[in-house]
Amino acid sequence: MPRHLEKVLAHAERQLAPAGDVQPTTVLPLYKKFLRIEEHRLRLKHQAGG
Repeated sequence: MPRHLEKVLAHAERQLAPAGDVQPTTVLPLYKKFLRIEEHRLRLKHQAGG
């Protein structure tokens, strides 16, 4: 599990790092996309028996 946590944290740093003065209306889609990708990764890992 630590390896997965490292991947999630690295992905979060890349995708969710604030780029200057960002408005909430532009941040929300980024968070939704991030969650959708991570949920998909978890489903794949679970289906593979991990």
